[in-house]
Amino acid sequence: MTTLTTTGLGTTEDRLRTVLRADAGVTAVAGLFALLGPTSTYGDAPGWLPRVVGVVLLAVAVDLVLVARLTGARLRLAGTVAADLAIGWVVATVAVLALVDLPFAGREVLSVMGLATVGFAIAELRLVRSLAAAV
Repeated sequence: MTTLTTTGLGTTEDRLRTVLRADAGVTAVAGLFALLGPTSTYGDAPGWLPRVVGVVLLAVAVDLVLVARLTGARLRLAGTVAADLAIGWVVATVAVLALVDLPFAGREVLSVMGLATVGFAIAELRLVRSLAAAV
């Protein structure tokens, strides 16, 4: 008798796709908040700035969903690019928090998003390295 056992975790590619999709979901929520939320959250920044950032984040979220469908070397490249974008976002967030006088709500929003984004960057990089090591 043959028994089939599964761990429920899937392959490393599946895990990377899951992280990319989760990253897309969080990025979309951040984009919607920037697009539709109160501009007072961002202090004296011009009202158009968070709206533009919101549109860009929504575009990135759509792109992350699409690249999560790739396989092999293309998926590894997409994971690397997503991680690089996340690191860039974190660096920009730290710069804004350090240089811009934001209201408390704005600091909280940016801090939470920065922490989530650094988590995605680390997860994506680790999974990409695991995929590269398996080749």
